[in-house]
Amino acid sequence: MNRRRSAVVAPYRVQEITLCFRRSRRRTFKTNSSADVAKVFEDLSNEVRECFYAAYLNGENEVIGVERVSAGTISWTYACHAEVLRTALLVGARALIVVHNHPSGNPRPSQGDLDITEQLTKAAEFFRITLLLMLA
Repeated sequence: MNRRRSAVVAPYRVQEITLCFRRSRRRTFKTNSSADVAKVFEDLSNEVRECFYAAYLNGENEVIGVERVSAGTISWTYACHAEVLRTALLVGARALIVVHNHPSGNPRPSQGDLDITEQLTKAAEFFRITLLLMLA
């Protein structure tokens, strides 16, 4: 008897995403002003590429996590609002602050900056997450 094994080929490949989030042993800090946030991200001014970060806050406006969402080129980076909100939902954030740098030194927000802020604000409202601040 010749037994022939047939290979089972799945028509779809499923990917699993694992988010590892640990609460810091350090005390969380409460954000009271944009100056507090600027202190946290002061090293961002040394970056030679545009980088986009999100800080996730609990209901008491304490920062519970910070994530680098993207790093781009010297003049542009892409920030997907879905990625920012996915992490916010997974960590139970009630508010968020998004920050990115301009390596050129020009602090004026571009039209793209204004567009992503508007899109992110609208998308976050759907999940009852508040966008507190957008720093560029």
